[in-house]
Amino acid sequence: MNERLKELMDKNGVNQVKLSEIAGVSQAFVCNMLKGYKTPSVSVLKRIADYFGVPMDFFVK
Repeated sequence: MNERLKELMDKNGVNQVKLSEIAGVSQAFVCNMLKGYKTPSVSVLKRIADYFGVPMDFFVK
């Protein structure tokens, strides 16, 4: 998941601070999520997917 999310962030110019605002989580959570240490809840994943206009299963392929 983290590699696909990083690609979307880079492509859309979204940094960790912006992603934390989009997802409604702390910046520390985003950092840990990108490193693969944390897994987002379904609601957080849905907010991220909706923002980027991708289906939720995009992150689990």
